[in-house]
Amino acid sequence: MWYQGVKQDVVSRCEARWIVPDPTNVLGLSRDPDMDMIFFDFSKLINILVNGCSTKRFILQILVHIFDPIGFSGPFIIRLKILLQELWAAEIEWDDKLPFSLDCKWQLWYPSVAAYGCIIYIREVTHDNRVIVKFVCSKSRVAPPKSLTLPRLELLVCLLSARLSKQLRNAHNFVNPTPEKDLKRGDVVLIEGTTKSKYLWPLGIIEDIIINREDHIRSYLVRTAKGQYKHPIQLIYPLEII
Repeated sequence: MWYQGVKQDVVSRCEARWIVPDPTNVLGLSRDPDMDMIFFDFSKLINILVNGCSTKRFILQILVHIFDPIGFSGPFIIRLKILLQELWAAEIEWDDKLPFSLDCKWQLWYPSVAAYGCIIYIREVTHDNRVIVKFVCSKSRVAPPKSLTLPRLELLVCLLSARLSKQLRNAHNFVNPTPEKDLKRGDVVLIEGTTKSKYLWPLGIIEDIIINREDHIRSYLVRTAKGQYKHPIQLIYPLEII
């Protein structure tokens, strides 16, 4: 729970003074109760960096000092994770000085494409049609050492995004925006067609559910008047009975 700062009136010589609570640290983040603002306090980390050295042990020490379960600093610390992966691949000892190429990356926290990630925002439309977008959380991963194609990395991003979105919906009881995942065998569904009107889309009955190795639904086997066909979940909609 966030620390709840309470302003207190201190009456002295007919003057009212406010006592403003100091910022508090919760889950790696700092919060200013007076301004109701969340921020990162890197002052301690900067002091460690100034007095540190370029070794694998020190880089790991810096990484563990940044505790951010929500993911505000994900795009920032992913560079250190990439560098640490390269140090393990180069078999650098804990206290050995880094080679010139890796030391340059450490000094600049060199950006790399060998990572992927996702960010979740909440978009709210108020009663007066104002749109408010707020950052919720993010997640990042270092790409596997084996070189992957760009489409493969994009699939990994989609999987990471789906998992993070599912965790967020379960934690906050959000309504599932994809009701087709709740379908079961025997349900009557609509199959999206080339026409824009849903009244012209064909009807079908779900015969089977195809699940991938990650235990995610990929497609449905649907029986229609023309036979049985596999359709991806994006094209299947539950039949709305009015």
